[in-house]
Amino acid sequence: MHGVKQSLRVCLGLVVCLPCLVHAQRRSGQQNMGSAESAGSAHAFVGKPVSVAELKQIVTLDEKKRDSAAAKQFFRLRLTERLSSANLTLLKAALPGARARTALVALADASAFLDPPADEISGAPRPDPTEQRRILSLMVNYLAKTVPKLPNFYATRTTAHYDDTAEDPNVQVAPGDNAEPLHWGGVSSATVVYNDGKEVADPGPLKHKQANPEEMGLVTVGTFGPIQATVIGDGVRSQMAFSRWEQGADGLVAVFRVAVAKDKSHYQVTYRGPSQTQAKEQPVAYHGDVSVDPATGTILRLTIEADFEPGVEVMRADIMVEYGPVDIGAMSYICPVRSVSVFQWHGKVEPRNVFAPANRLDTEITRLNDVTFARYHMFRAEVRVLTGDEPSPNQKP
Repeated sequence: MHGVKQSLRVCLGLVVCLPCLVHAQRRSGQQNMGSAESAGSAHAFVGKPVSVAELKQIVTLDEKKRDSAAAKQFFRLRLTERLSSANLTLLKAALPGARARTALVALADASAFLDPPADEISGAPRPDPTEQRRILSLMVNYLAKTVPKLPNFYATRTTAHYDDTAEDPNVQVAPGDNAEPLHWGGVSSATVVYNDGKEVADPGPLKHKQANPEEMGLVTVGTFGPIQATVIGDGVRSQMAFSRWEQGADGLVAVFRVAVAKDKSHYQVTYRGPSQTQAKEQPVAYHGDVSVDPATGTILRLTIEADFEPGVEVMRADIMVEYGPVDIGAMSYICPVRSVSVFQWHGKVEPRNVFAPANRLDTEITRLNDVTFARYHMFRAEVRVLTGDEPSPNQKP
């Protein structure tokens, strides 16, 4: 992450291993989101559409519900606007238990690539070209001078997994029925090290609960390290233009839209289906938003939404990363605090149910990861030279 040019040597992307599960075909038309719901995402999650304002009313009513009943209701909803992290925190605090909070997180994550509600989009005048160049210059300067000064450190990456595959793989759902909503798939954690601008996940302390360990599902590569400089580097060599002002926690935030062609892209998707012996690996075109503090050039949020060519099995491979202040040692730095990844794949799989039709079935699988970064610590090594008279630290006196 030492400046734009160097970080372009490193690709970022999604790595996916797909299971052999069978569930309902989606109805035609269910995949496409209305233009009012999204500026870029082409595929919707299943559920009853609600606005952020409507969701707040539902949460108020759910405060007295049983935890499991509230959770079931949230998994059956679909937001038409982005639910901000600040609002998510407030709503989670009002819920009756852990299951409901987990379901609300999935609902919020599925909205991460949508535009925010109208009251969070500022009507401030569009900056003139000179002001836009000033903000972009601050952002490039932030990447070139501030980011390389980050110390070597490590943090805990906790990933909550969700998917929409049938919860029981032995149950055949009749074709034409509604697709499954997202449901909880487990949680995993790993220590991620940031060393000399490179991101390294330590597999040693990897822990997981239930049957969806991190290394077998959807894995995002690069969100902890090179993603900022890679996206900005691709953007300045392709298309990058002011989109809108949004109301942030500390004032207005400038949002720039990025569009990158495949031949200039350093975003890579790697996936392998259940019937494939070799993983497919390819760079893809993409678009997204970069949210910037106009006073400092600090990147506060960014999204990547892949643009696949017709006929490819993959329909979505999207990433969102949010940044915030964290304490490392005695200093405060801007680092990743939250990330969302979505992968949607369409293809043929062999049915495992003996009552299923003999032919291979069209199937769509959606996976979503909610990632939080916490417990940041300085990465230090200590070397001590002992004299001949001093005992070794492992030596008993």
